[in-house]
Amino acid sequence: MVFLRDITERKHAEEVLRQRIDLQDQLAKIAETVPGAIYRFYLRPDGSSYLSYASPAIEDLLGLPQAVVANDLAPFYANIHPDDLPHVMESILTASRTPSAWHAEFRHRHPTKGERWLEGWSAPRLEPDGSVFSHGFVTDVTERKRVEEALRDSEAKLQAIVNTAVDAIMTIDVQGTVLSFNPSAERVFGYAAAEVLGRNVSMLMPLPHSQEHDNYMARSLRTGERHVIGVGREILAQRKNGTVFPAEIGVSETRIGGNVIFVGILRDISERKAAEEEIRKLNASLELVVARRTAELESMLANATIGLAFFDRDIRYLRINRCLAEIDGIPADAHLGRPLRELLPGIAETVEPIVRRIFEMGRPHTGLEIEGMTAAHPGERRTWLESYYPVLAADGTVISVGATVTEITERKRAEEELVELNRVLRQEIAERERVERQVRLLAAVLEASPDLVGIADPSGRVLHLNRAFSEALGRSPETEPLMIRDCHPPKALRIFEEEGLPTAARLGFWRGETEFVTGDGRSIPMSQLIIGHSDAQGSLQFYSTIMHDISKRKQMEEALRLHGQELAVANAELARAARLKDEFLASMSHELRTPLNGILNISQGLAEQIYGTMNSRQQEALHDVEECGRHLLSLINDILDVAKVEAGKIEFEPGPIAVKRFCQATIRLVKESAQKKRLRLSLNFDESVGVLISDERRLKQILVNLLSNAVKFTPEGGEMAMEVAGDRSGRQVCFTVRDTGIGISPEDLARLFQPFVQLDSRLSRNYPGTGLGLALVKRLATLLGGHTRVDSQPGVGSRFTVVLPWIEESRAPEPESTLAGEPGGGPRRADEPATEAIVVVIEDNPFNARGLCDYLCFKGFRVEWASNALDGIALVQRIQPSLVVMDIQMPGMDGLEAIQRIRQLPAIGDVPIIALTALAMPGDRERCLEAGATEYIAKPVVLGDFLQLATKLTAGT
Repeated sequence: MVFLRDITERKHAEEVLRQRIDLQDQLAKIAETVPGAIYRFYLRPDGSSYLSYASPAIEDLLGLPQAVVANDLAPFYANIHPDDLPHVMESILTASRTPSAWHAEFRHRHPTKGERWLEGWSAPRLEPDGSVFSHGFVTDVTERKRVEEALRDSEAKLQAIVNTAVDAIMTIDVQGTVLSFNPSAERVFGYAAAEVLGRNVSMLMPLPHSQEHDNYMARSLRTGERHVIGVGREILAQRKNGTVFPAEIGVSETRIGGNVIFVGILRDISERKAAEEEIRKLNASLELVVARRTAELESMLANATIGLAFFDRDIRYLRINRCLAEIDGIPADAHLGRPLRELLPGIAETVEPIVRRIFEMGRPHTGLEIEGMTAAHPGERRTWLESYYPVLAADGTVISVGATVTEITERKRAEEELVELNRVLRQEIAERERVERQVRLLAAVLEASPDLVGIADPSGRVLHLNRAFSEALGRSPETEPLMIRDCHPPKALRIFEEEGLPTAARLGFWRGETEFVTGDGRSIPMSQLIIGHSDAQGSLQFYSTIMHDISKRKQMEEALRLHGQELAVANAELARAARLKDEFLASMSHELRTPLNGILNISQGLAEQIYGTMNSRQQEALHDVEECGRHLLSLINDILDVAKVEAGKIEFEPGPIAVKRFCQATIRLVKESAQKKRLRLSLNFDESVGVLISDERRLKQILVNLLSNAVKFTPEGGEMAMEVAGDRSGRQVCFTVRDTGIGISPEDLARLFQPFVQLDSRLSRNYPGTGLGLALVKRLATLLGGHTRVDSQPGVGSRFTVVLPWIEESRAPEPESTLAGEPGGGPRRADEPATEAIVVVIEDNPFNARGLCDYLCFKGFRVEWASNALDGIALVQRIQPSLVVMDIQMPGMDGLEAIQRIRQLPAIGDVPIIALTALAMPGDRERCLEAGATEYIAKPVVLGDFLQLATKLTAGT
């Protein structure tokens, strides 16, 4: 059996399949050769999309594997420039909804190539399931975009040259339609550009040339012949007013965007033609006319408003006008024949290659911006816009290159200033926004302030009150009209109108105390500030005020006033008590020192045997008398010093102290008493401590007190020492006195520095004293800017440390002698011949006078005594002594007045005067020296020291 089946349809289907396969192969081969990628695009109903097919070039184009875009195009969309993505997505959706042809250009951020421009096309088709299917093509157009951008820049530069050129320049298309018409063309033809653009260029030609022009253009397009391209020629042209003039024109051909464009540069040569005609008519005066015309042309060249120059093949200057010479800062004749590189080396680097290329190619180079420096503006960079053109011979060869130079420095600066102005404006806007934020913040702060804040206009009408003000007043300007007088009682309002507001308007502010009336009628005292706000012209715009409730302060001030009255009464009583205490101290000082001075003077005189020879027992008894007197004097001095410190009247005389020499001298003062108790005494000194600025007398008083205590409280055979250590980092010097004495218990340390307090206060105590020494040490150390500290252990010993600020001088002071140091000077011995010096002693106390007079007589002086000031003055005037010794406190006339009167005596007014006083109070020395005394000594007098001083003052007699 034979079965037959009709397979026509299968064969047809197989043929169709084969054709499709062939078509796909052909499409694949085409896709491999085209500059881009072919793709099949699907947009799902849910908005997602993918490429069901893409030619292999898609991976290089997008920088993504085919497998990625075949599943989802989201990675591709993520690489589209953010500024272009919305437009691309919108265009895809619009083309899919319509459906209509899709086309887009956009920037794509390639993973390896950076930013690229892509252009795509597709024809979408709507599928039954709601998806959109389309075939498309995408290609990289980055280079084309760059060329277009460069073309736009070139067109802008060309347009700038065209607009500034002195020749008429126009462009036309192949139909003769005018595309551009520069300002010089407007000037030459008399037409405005708007009247010419879009019309046929033949309107600028006279008959019959205007009729022949279209035929010439058609023949040139048909045959490809360009007889006038690149060749300058003379033609006749017609102005708007109908006048015909000869012109010289050069036409060049170029292509822009695939279109042929003709560029014509036309120059009105009417004058030249007229000159030529004149030459023909005046052949006899040919040379004169030529010279005149040459001068005119030279003038035109020289007076052109842009720089002009011509170069030969060696790029040497052939011609240059005055404008360009001024730009270069070099005289015009200094250019001629010299190479550009020699005159302008910085500019030559850019210009020389351009000029050589024009000589080779014969094409102009226009719109070149150059920056550099010239002699016209040394040290300043300038900017020029330059164009270079070939100058052709009759045979078309380039014989020279012409240059046009226009300085655009100011224009560039204006552009830069505009950019800077925009930056400043942006800053000002930002600053204004910042200020507005601060103003809003300040307004919020003022609104929340518990102080009363308000604003009123110059007429007194209230414009604004903060919340605290409105609540206190019980009214608000937002609900009812308010005036300043509604906020204050009449008394405060009078201050406002007469003082506050006028002062704020004149000076800008007023501050004072006023009163405020609350809503319930209470008057509250206020501290108020009024500020007058004026405009730039000084015209008052409004007032602002801030008021602070000072009720509590007023109450406190009243309480303070009453308390102040009580304090004033108490202070008066205290001042009276202090004055009485000072008077008592002065009186006690005088009353105690005066008899003590007599005791010590007579004792010293007896010791020096001025009253006769004494046996050893008498001398020992006399020594005991003097020791008791000295001890009594020390007690008196301590009591007076403590009183002076407490009253704040102790005086200091800071000066340089050579510390090592000072400490050695201080140790010597207690050395004898230490030796009597067989104590080992040492001095440990830090050599880095050279000079200290302090009061030497007070510091010695401190250390002698501490050393005396160490001697007193250290058992026989013990050890004591003084140590000096410097601390440069802390700028301190520490003076330490240590001993191996009885020590101090911890519970007694708190009472150690209190005056008149002794740790052993029993009647049977072992250690005598007033208890003033350590109190005086602590107070004197504090007044010297330092402090004291003590470490002690009962049965072991004590360490007392005085810490003073370390103030140095550059070098240690030289030791000063208390004597005049005259040749042959020095203390006299008792067996020396008597001096002729006469001394007058004016002293009301006979005991003091006797001791001092007897001592001076014994030492060889001639002594006269007066018991009161008046007798003393008369005695001085009568015998004219070599020295006067004046007691200060005397009945009747005191010693200060007596000194002043002696100083007024003729011939004897300059006699040396030694002032003696038993007061020893602050200011005594200054008062005595101011009255005219030569020297000052406090009682009781140390006769040996007094003798040295008297000998020095009478050394010349």
